[in-house]
Amino acid sequence: MNYGIVGNMSRRQKKERRLKVVGYWLLVIGFLFVVGGGFKVWQSFKKAVWNGKGRANFLLLNEDIALVSLEPDREELVVFEIPKDTEVEVSRGFGKYRMGAVYELGRLEGKEGEEGKEGELLRESVQEYFGIPVEGWIKISNFQFPISNFKSELLKIFWEGILRRKAETNFSRLDFLQLWWETRKVLPNQIKVIQLEEIGAVSSKVLVDSSRVWEVDQGRLDMFFQDNFYEPKIREENLTIKLINTTDYDGLAAHVARIVSNMGGRVVEITNYQLPITNEKCEVRSGREKKESFTVKKLLKALDCQFGEEQDGDGKTEVAILVGEGYWRMLSE
Repeated sequence: MNYGIVGNMSRRQKKERRLKVVGYWLLVIGFLFVVGGGFKVWQSFKKAVWNGKGRANFLLLNEDIALVSLEPDREELVVFEIPKDTEVEVSRGFGKYRMGAVYELGRLEGKEGEEGKEGELLRESVQEYFGIPVEGWIKISNFQFPISNFKSELLKIFWEGILRRKAETNFSRLDFLQLWWETRKVLPNQIKVIQLEEIGAVSSKVLVDSSRVWEVDQGRLDMFFQDNFYEPKIREENLTIKLINTTDYDGLAAHVARIVSNMGGRVVEITNYQLPITNEKCEVRSGREKKESFTVKKLLKALDCQFGEEQDGDGKTEVAILVGEGYWRMLSE
């Protein structure tokens, strides 16, 4: 027997076994990496605030505050600068505050450990007081609103959000990626930078302590939003919309109707009915054929409502929004 050959075969077999074991573990590690990466992507989709469809409205805040609106289909960007001394009605029953103080108020009222919740009071208050849907907010430490290079600065903020998440925000990395991708397409002549004072929607007001604030003319503001912040697809679908206040609190349906109209919705009726609703905040009802419409989906998202199928409509309106006790509590408590 040739022991040298046997020894060589044994060593070769051991080497092959080791390589198989290494290959097995590499396969396992690769599988876990793919699964882990897929899970992170899924989590990012789950946490995403903007689904990439329709207009994205968000707040940029530092010393200054701006409401930025990106319309991806038309490749338009509107930058609406708001003085920090603008007086707003803060939701959750806080009353009137200067705009520049609402973020810190939200930080104080937020629950410890709730990441990304600091700006929710500001986002919610701007949506309800200004009457326009606001998806997100970004707080950055070293940003002022330049006119000439706003796009490049905005892209830089988005890119940093994708890579390092320096900013305080409720946006996910996926949101930043989508915003960065769509903003790249906007040409300089498709960017509007407008100040609140320019549209004649504010006036100076002296408080009891002799300090001055800006008081908003909501009628003029609504005209501006209906011209610059509307959803083109909602106007194209042109569905007739009815608002129903299901509570005993006056003006609740009219409040929501203002937001819907500023989005481009065709509100044809505002009324009061004592009707049961599934979601105590609000419910959007339509026939089955309208459930997948852009209008219904956008209303559900913007108002945080639940869908309810309308079996027998009144024949006059195609969509009904029922506003309940939960909406009033969000505004007032």
